[in-house]
Amino acid sequence: MTHSRTEPTRALLLVGVLATMLLGSSCKRHDDAAKAAPPRPPAPVTVAKATLADVPVTVETVGTVQATSSITVRSRVSGELMKVHFREGDDVKEGQLLFSLDKRPMQALLAQATANKARDQALADEARADVTRYEGLVAKDYVTKGEYDTMKSRAASLDAAVTAGQSVVDNARLQLQYAELRAPMDGRTGSLLVHEGNLVRADDTALVVIHRLKPIDVAFSAPEQDLPEIRRWSALGPLTVEATPRGSQAEPVSGQLSFIDNEVDRATGTIALKSSFENGDGALWPGQFADVRLRLSTLSNAVVVPSEAVQSSQSGLFVYIVKPDMTAELRHVEVGTTRDGLAVVRSGVQAGEQVVTDGQLQVTQGGKVEIKTQAAATTTEASATGGR
Repeated sequence: MTHSRTEPTRALLLVGVLATMLLGSSCKRHDDAAKAAPPRPPAPVTVAKATLADVPVTVETVGTVQATSSITVRSRVSGELMKVHFREGDDVKEGQLLFSLDKRPMQALLAQATANKARDQALADEARADVTRYEGLVAKDYVTKGEYDTMKSRAASLDAAVTAGQSVVDNARLQLQYAELRAPMDGRTGSLLVHEGNLVRADDTALVVIHRLKPIDVAFSAPEQDLPEIRRWSALGPLTVEATPRGSQAEPVSGQLSFIDNEVDRATGTIALKSSFENGDGALWPGQFADVRLRLSTLSNAVVVPSEAVQSSQSGLFVYIVKPDMTAELRHVEVGTTRDGLAVVRSGVQAGEQVVTDGQLQVTQGGKVEIKTQAAATTTEASATGGR
């Protein structure tokens, strides 16, 4: 019985020794392989320094250019359009003659009204003379008091007819003036809607639309969360607004915020705004889309970095800082406004620190980096694209 227990024990000891030898051999091979692996080369990156700058706080959006005033010219009288005194698209001045209608019907009405008034005036003069004559006769009892009163009533009636006739004459003269249509304001004409020879109906036929272009408005909207700041800064003074027609390379046109709507649009969560521009050179045109920049205030001595240095991850925004020992450090940052390729960093970066602006995909936390010059970066990009 003693011999049978000893044999299994020796077998177990032999298996343990073999396992220990195999594990030691495997660890040795792993250590040898690790010693043989070359170190990871530094990641090539381009960098820029975080600097201090005065950065305007702005609201940027897209707006629509609108004429300050738009008037559709219509005739107050009916008649045939005889003459158009401008060309489509002309700039016109207030009071400038635009259209002439056929005056002959109005002239005939004026002549008739004038003649009727003259007739009534003659009858009224005769009646007043009769009243004067009857006044002496009634005093001598040659005519009755009733006849005298009748004559006075007739004279008063004819005087009223003269007054009414004068009103008809004035109206006929006014209708004759309406036969000439003049510009109600300074502006620019659009397409001619009715041509010479056509019949124009009073208060119905649209002849041309005039837009006032100087000054001109740009309507736009801003997120409702910006409304408190807009109201706060606008209460301190006029806010500057810059507008540039979409696709234009021209310098922005400068104007002022002129209107804040009295309620937020709940469907879009925005507040409607409007700005006014002198538009002396006609850079803005009704119906255009324009890039709008509303300036609220200025951040003094703000830390700014190139916007391409700021990266996004599931844990938020971050940048890579290049430390003096040429290793990279990942920093989570809070970013404010971004303008003209620069991002304002509220926290996470100090002025003077170097941030990685290109090559972040090859950078690791604590890993070595190598700063490449701009020329080298351009050569690398050209090689990557096949020299295109």
